[in-house]
Amino acid sequence: MYSITVTEHATTPTITADNDLRIAIATSSVDMRWDPTYDSPSFSGSASSKVASSVTFEGGNSVVVIDVLDGQDFVTSDVLTISGLYFNNFNTVNSAISALDIFKGGAADIVSDADDGKTIAIKGTFAETSHEAGQESNQLNISGNSISTKELFNFKLAPHDGEDVDVTNLVISLSNIRGFETENITSPELFIDYNNDGNFDAGEDTVGGTGTVSIDGITGTITFSTDFTATTTRNYVLRANVSSVNPGNEMSIGLLSTNITSDGSTSNENLTTSGSLSGSYHAKTSGFKGGGTVGTTAESTGDVTSGTVTAGEIIGTEPGFMAPSSTGSPKNEWATPDSGYNSDSSYASTNVISTHQDYATFNFNITGNQIDGIEVKLEASADTSYGNIGAELSWNEGVTTTTSGITATTNLTTSDVIYTLGSPSNLWGRNPGDWVTASFNNTNFRLRVIGLPSGNIIYIDAIQVKIYNSTTGAPGDGGGGGI
Repeated sequence: MYSITVTEHATTPTITADNDLRIAIATSSVDMRWDPTYDSPSFSGSASSKVASSVTFEGGNSVVVIDVLDGQDFVTSDVLTISGLYFNNFNTVNSAISALDIFKGGAADIVSDADDGKTIAIKGTFAETSHEAGQESNQLNISGNSISTKELFNFKLAPHDGEDVDVTNLVISLSNIRGFETENITSPELFIDYNNDGNFDAGEDTVGGTGTVSIDGITGTITFSTDFTATTTRNYVLRANVSSVNPGNEMSIGLLSTNITSDGSTSNENLTTSGSLSGSYHAKTSGFKGGGTVGTTAESTGDVTSGTVTAGEIIGTEPGFMAPSSTGSPKNEWATPDSGYNSDSSYASTNVISTHQDYATFNFNITGNQIDGIEVKLEASADTSYGNIGAELSWNEGVTTTTSGITATTNLTTSDVIYTLGSPSNLWGRNPGDWVTASFNNTNFRLRVIGLPSGNIIYIDAIQVKIYNSTTGAPGDGGGGGI
């Protein structure tokens, strides 16, 4: 607790060994008590040698008694600072109020001589935890390219200790975003799930106003800034419209306790939310479904070097296709990623959904001044005939990637197959002129491979990329020579 300083009167001292010094809690205003286990506080000041080293407690621990030693009455302007006393038994919340009174007239004294200049507020607690129905399942693995008012994420909020909670700001986190921009998520709203089934039903109230969506690259937020009051433990569900639901697009949704701003309705004190919960995961791709906890790094769930893959197609040495010679900057989430450089029956692998692996240093030799298209070849397979694989490209060292959602068109097989992504005229969702020669130097260019397993292990044996380029007015392929 904070220290308490008692200063004797400047002209008429009244703190004596006969009556001692008492500090009482105004229990009619503040429902708490002194903690009697802390009975040896620290004393300082000019009167520190005039009191006993231990204190006692009276009135059901509502009063602490500081024993003034015999013959050691305080003199004018004596100062005693007490540190190391604590409170407990906080039973009822209250707003900030002066709570401590000093009594100098002995055990029978009932008239306060002074009160503490500080105030004490007792506040409740607030916690987040998982929704009773479990987290929402993948809503984006659909045949169309949009969803309307779908339940995307849920959670529970629980006020405790007898105080309603005014939530003033709640920010839902978006992460692992691929293929979505701010305008693709519209009309987000929170509703109270009164029957705890994870779905919106007639009569269930919305709270927090309409959320504000903001997406920047692979992360984003949905902010609800209209106040609402949590009066009891309730389940809540987020629903929204989502457009541009294309193959390979994905996002994870979560709520960190630090992203909830709230005050106690009675105490008027800011509350720190405790707890944690799992997030939801939504993606559109073939042959997989997902889930996970927002804010954590994907972890391998098995031995990704095991499994059976039979020999199949070989990537070859088609002129203009270049292989990488470095990996892992900045994304490095596959096992043995350098085994994906060349076709040699040693494999880069993953068994974790939506893991990203970056490849670089392709040593392109681009002679034209116009980029016409980009083509990626992956020699890939899986230990069972499920799962998929995709790729995106970066022109700025992996800081930003394309969001074109290019993936293999079929499930992987147990034999190596050459999957060609992009084409001589495919700019991977960017506008003509966005790609320049410098985009493909060894410093800037990255190929990001995205693993989309479906309860299995997927493998890459070899990778090659070709840049189709031309001199303005004279089309050509000029990808950088043979391999």
